[in-house]
Amino acid sequence: MKKVIFIIILLVSGEATSGLAQHKWHVGLKGGVSIPHLTSGQGNSSPLAMGYSSRLGVNTSLLFEVALDQWVSIQPEVCYSEQGGKRSGMQAITNPYPGQIPGKYLWADFRNEAKLH
Repeated sequence: MKKVIFIIILLVSGEATSGLAQHKWHVGLKGGVSIPHLTSGQGNSSPLAMGYSSRLGVNTSLLFEVALDQWVSIQPEVCYSEQGGKRSGMQAITNPYPGQIPGKYLWADFRNEAKLH
């Protein structure tokens, strides 16, 4: 945690000194909340994909801007975003023994969460 705070202070001080010295580069951070809208496919046709609700996540990025001239600049950045979905209650599970147990799906009551990074 101390390393993260040190890096943030270093980046903010780099931004401040670059602005004071009239340099043509800037370093910065962006951050926010990721609110994905996950859907379960075409018309919720599969019971395996039904019932998901989106979960909130973090959205952050580190950017570096280089001014080429007064009107043009390049801004590469590294981004991180969390997304996913969750559901609970009765859910379908693909039948691992279709010849021995009848039916395409088995049903169980549990909580399921998908985390995408």
